[in-house]
Amino acid sequence: MLLFCEDSQRSIGLDGLELRVGTVQECWSLPNTKHLQGCHVDLGPFGRRQLVQGCTITAGQRVLALCNVVPHELHGVLSQGGLLVAYFEDGRRIAVSPPLAAALGALASPSTAVAPAATSCALIDLDTPENAWARCRGQLTTTEDGRVLVGGGALVVDHEPCAVDEPGLGVGGGGCGLGGATFR
Repeated sequence: MLLFCEDSQRSIGLDGLELRVGTVQECWSLPNTKHLQGCHVDLGPFGRRQLVQGCTITAGQRVLALCNVVPHELHGVLSQGGLLVAYFEDGRRIAVSPPLAAALGALASPSTAVAPAATSCALIDLDTPENAWARCRGQLTTTEDGRVLVGGGALVVDHEPCAVDEPGLGVGGGGCGLGGATFR
């Protein structure tokens, strides 16, 4: 897989993460779980992935998928990655949305980054302490209007910001208390 891994990105917060634009093709609730859903995500030229994740999504929804994760079986379903999801203190879990014009498979990066490099990087084993996700997730947060920040700068795809969508209100949620999310 191709990944943005230049040394200049280590201090910005995405070193070792491959976040790509995808569209949910189908999704289903996993039996005997409270919040888990399975889904198939189309990543354009990077193929299709089956994911198990913990927020409500719908077919046709555009998402950011973490693509370089070691596949794991969860509740009997193989998960080949994860979604970038904002977690709020009130219990809301909202998938991050890429810009509408972003192509499927496009790579997300910090706004302060140079163009993504075509460098191959290792898969992330989420069971390993100090993995790339564990190191990077603490640098992600959201603004009150829902924009996603990494290391203080915007998370972007093709120079356009990514955001959390409050269902029914659209990208940015109309300033409805979307600030301060954490990412797990």
